[in-house]
Amino acid sequence: MAIGADQPQPAANAVNRVRYFPAPNREQAMVGGKITGSNVSEREGFESLAEITIAPPAGQWSELTFSNTKLYRWIRYEAPAGSHGNVAELEFYAGEKRMNGHTFGSFGWRDLRNWPRAVDGKTDTWFDSDEPDGQYVGLDIGEAVTAQMPRLDPPPRNELGEVKVALHCNTPGAVIRFSLTAPPGPNEGEVYSSPIPVDVQHTTIFAVAFKEGMAPSPVASGNYLGNIPLTTSLTSLHVGNSLTGSLHPFPDYVRAAGFAHDFHSGVGGGQTTQNNWDNIQSKNKADWDKELASMPRIDHFSVQPRLRGFTDADLANEAKVDALFFDAVRANTPEVQPWIYSEWPSRKVGFNGWPPPAANYAEACAALMATTETIERKVRDTDKAGKQVRILPCTLAVAHLKMQIEAGQIPALSANDFDPIMFYDNVHPGDAGRYLLCMVWYAAFYGKSPVGKIPPLFTNLTAEQADALQRLAWDVVKNYPDCGLYEEGKQPCAKPEIATGTAAKLVALKSATPGAWFRYTFDGTIPTRTTGYVYCGAFTLPPGAHLKAVAYKSGMADSEVVAQ
Repeated sequence: MAIGADQPQPAANAVNRVRYFPAPNREQAMVGGKITGSNVSEREGFESLAEITIAPPAGQWSELTFSNTKLYRWIRYEAPAGSHGNVAELEFYAGEKRMNGHTFGSFGWRDLRNWPRAVDGKTDTWFDSDEPDGQYVGLDIGEAVTAQMPRLDPPPRNELGEVKVALHCNTPGAVIRFSLTAPPGPNEGEVYSSPIPVDVQHTTIFAVAFKEGMAPSPVASGNYLGNIPLTTSLTSLHVGNSLTGSLHPFPDYVRAAGFAHDFHSGVGGGQTTQNNWDNIQSKNKADWDKELASMPRIDHFSVQPRLRGFTDADLANEAKVDALFFDAVRANTPEVQPWIYSEWPSRKVGFNGWPPPAANYAEACAALMATTETIERKVRDTDKAGKQVRILPCTLAVAHLKMQIEAGQIPALSANDFDPIMFYDNVHPGDAGRYLLCMVWYAAFYGKSPVGKIPPLFTNLTAEQADALQRLAWDVVKNYPDCGLYEEGKQPCAKPEIATGTAAKLVALKSATPGAWFRYTFDGTIPTRTTGYVYCGAFTLPPGAHLKAVAYKSGMADSEVVAQ
């Protein structure tokens, strides 16, 4: 319906119109779909604004106009139950003005038709989740409907010296709150009243503007050096696909810890190591050589395996191409430390990293880690020059993140938060996931704990959540021997306790030693802290398996091996 002259006039950016294009042959599935708004977050606090009551015509745009005078930061289309989210395209408007911002949606897809297909500007692609209920696609409008993001004056810089940082917001009546640990909520941190002194130590400032009736502004943040210079730079080079690209905030996080880091990467969406090598050799050799020549040294270099299959031939070829890359970089810097960046499985069975015989996510993580270790061993068998290759165990960090969230060990996060953290757009990690990955890389490259050193820049994590992710990353790196930080000990870990569930012979491991890690085998061989599957959560026991398990922890001796 149209907005009448006697109705309340909307604020300038109050969404009151939505255009939508139905998925093919799914027009009726949109009936009952709702337009909702929130000023809490993209997942909570939504209020109903309008509902689609008539099936839209096939193959053309329809629009829904409704009365709304309230500014909402997060607007979304909530698909009706049973619809699988089917919609081809969505556009949100305030009057004639189309609203722009950061898109988001629910997890799930069939044939790669995930929620970004509904906001890609193409009516011949569409969202089609494998989950029938609870599907949505939305838009974070950001500053158009909030107080403006605070401005830090002066902005962060590399010069040393005392400085007083002033915070400005151009929205009349807005209150700025700031914190030195994490983004402040409406009742957190301090209300800004005068410039913030930064003198002796590195200081990270987070600032958010609040105004009654509006959602909080986006977070402004910056890291100031004070009078402590950054430690001499490390240089790293990374080859992979978009999951390597997800580490782009790494230099900023390292800077917050007091180090300068010269970060280089060459990534291509969905590319395998073989694809990357072939492209360099056939098309981009001059650019590759120029990139290497521009770096006087390379301290760390990583590749990111992305296997199309998991046969012996696949693993052998990956190891061969990895070694070619390592040799090419050693020609520039013989002392470079090579790494294999171990990614994490998709949340979809059979898509991107579910090596057989994985039947649940924990098993998929364990199997993918074992696959990465097989590649590492094959590289070491033939690659004898320079430093031995190591593994960046991000697979383990993601697996244990899932376990800790489900166990309630990370403040204010529930099991429903795992997918938005690690699979924000169904494939790539969100801000919090990138933060965890960067903490793993920092711990591995610098050999130091990130705990208490790296505030959660670019995220909405609380200080307590950031601390939990820092501790998780450090726990993974120091307890994974192939990171090079594992310490031998004399006191043995308490032996594993094997608990078997009733359904599908689900097996869980625990130990009386707090923080113990586990390896297990099914074929009767003896597991050690470097052989067998790394425990990533409960697993199923295959028919005829001869289960053996060992517990281990950095600073201790391995436990005795137990069998079932």
